[in-house]
Amino acid sequence: MKKDTIKLLTLVVLFGVLTMITGCGGGSSKFMGNWVQVDDPSAWMKIYKNGKAIIVDCGDGKFPATFKDGLLHISMGFGEVTAFYDEKSDEMVLTGFGKSYRFKRK
Repeated sequence: MKKDTIKLLTLVVLFGVLTMITGCGGGSSKFMGNWVQVDDPSAWMKIYKNGKAIIVDCGDGKFPATFKDGLLHISMGFGEVTAFYDEKSDEMVLTGFGKSYRFKRK
């Protein structure tokens, strides 16, 4: 499961880099901060802005992200991962490659 999480996070980061190239919207602020995976607290990520760019740091690398239509899009180089922010639970849900992972704020 950890291997899949690392792949997913890597994909999310790469997609983020592509998103930074194209720009980002103001609604992306809800994704900013430190996150840990609900089912595996050793899996973490930090999402932050560097100028207008959105960066996703998952420990194994830093990847660009883009914000579009309420979703954070992260390109990992071998696919795309999207992140949805659930306001009710204050959790972020990453979906990609047929799997989804819930993250909570650290």
